[in-house]
Amino acid sequence: MSRTTLGALAALGALAAAAPAQAAQVPLAGGSTTLKLDGATARVLTGAGFRVAPVAPAKAGSAGIAFPISGGRVDIARDGSNLVVTGVTASLTQRGATALNKAFGVRAFKRGIRLGTVRIAAEPKNLRFTGGATSLAVDPGALQALQSLGVTPGLVAPATANADGSFGFPIAPGSTVDAKTLAGTIGHAGGITLTKGGTTVALTDFDVVIDATPSLLATVNGSAQKVEILSLDVTATSPPTATAKLTKAAADALNAAFGTTALAEGLTLGVATVRPTL
Repeated sequence: MSRTTLGALAALGALAAAAPAQAAQVPLAGGSTTLKLDGATARVLTGAGFRVAPVAPAKAGSAGIAFPISGGRVDIARDGSNLVVTGVTASLTQRGATALNKAFGVRAFKRGIRLGTVRIAAEPKNLRFTGGATSLAVDPGALQALQSLGVTPGLVAPATANADGSFGFPIAPGSTVDAKTLAGTIGHAGGITLTKGGTTVALTDFDVVIDATPSLLATVNGSAQKVEILSLDVTATSPPTATAKLTKAAADALNAAFGTTALAEGLTLGVATVRPTL
């Protein structure tokens, strides 16, 4: 029999049976699947005149033949920011064996032939958070300004006061950002209240919006539509932090609520630190 090239095992990859995937949730942006051909199978194929070789962009290396991941979806909620699966055995299916026997005019391929082991290293397009918290370290100057106006800050559960004096706001499960740029929206539960006399302004259910002009939106006294109350100057640290400053709309609304003109756009309220969990 003449030597025949099996292009990159691409056909075999589609015809092989591997471990079932988890429920599709997160789109994939890249990564690779590597097939290390079983030694015994490789010897049988070589003896029968077959040659296994990659077709670009697949590449052969010491670990096997690597196939770039071009897309797909997978649930990686409990596997960190990347998904790595190793030790998966790839075996030929009946349909695969029939197709290959027909293609090459042989009867050599049988169901269950062990092709090798598979390693999948997938890079998600998005990061989906399962929880975590964002803390806000209130600027002493802002706190003094509020107290001088007779305004007392408070918390709306499940927000908490941390031991270091900062406020903690739980991150809503399911919040999603881009894995590379971190662009997206991070939702939160709880909030803060600002009270003066009989007037209370409740700012709750924060959304940290990461885009070209990062900001924080909040529900104001249960409003149906969220309002941009803070601009965020994000610093690329680990974990990421952001200097939170009052927007003009928020300053005007608070001044009207508390009968003052002291609160101005750009007032630094504090530094927020985002610590999500995957």
